[in-house]
Amino acid sequence: MATINTLNNGVTGLSFRQTLNDNFSNLNDSKVELSAVNSLDTRLTTAESEINSLDTATTALDLSLSSLETDVETLQGFHSFNYEAISNRNVVGDTYEDIINATYANLAAGTYTLTLSMVFSLNNTNTSSFFRFSTDGGSNWLEIRKEVKDITDLEVVSYTKPVVHAGGNFTLIVQSKKENAADVLNISEMSSIFERKQ
Repeated sequence: MATINTLNNGVTGLSFRQTLNDNFSNLNDSKVELSAVNSLDTRLTTAESEINSLDTATTALDLSLSSLETDVETLQGFHSFNYEAISNRNVVGDTYEDIINATYANLAAGTYTLTLSMVFSLNNTNTSSFFRFSTDGGSNWLEIRKEVKDITDLEVVSYTKPVVHAGGNFTLIVQSKKENAADVLNISEMSSIFERKQ
């Protein structure tokens, strides 16, 4: 077999072989580098995918937190308990006077229970005590009239009703008067409770 010792351009066969080997080696190095780049690209793609997944999870968590905050605010607004209490109040005359006049601000819409309770005495068995209340600022009233059977007794009156409240301020007015201005009408205790139920 013939051996080419010198190529046309003067390069020896051994030198040419070394050049080829170097080129192949460089090519292999390039392949390794390209593989490393491809691997890095894959890792970056995976990282971007994981970041996107994390962003999605974070968004979902934010929505859950917002929903939870809304639920908490709803529950806080749901439980609304408002009350008034007075004691040892003498009613002055035979025209109505305020015993309770209370406004509860910014109440949530819902169904409430209004409860009124009173304990009183009147020193006349032939005349009446009057009580009335309004939940619409005094436009409409519910009146309760009571005669005592014994001036030494304490009379008890209790009244409860549901109130559908549209939301916002709520005003309760409770008034009392005597049929006879000269009588002594003493309210030992009176209380009102306005509590949200649903």
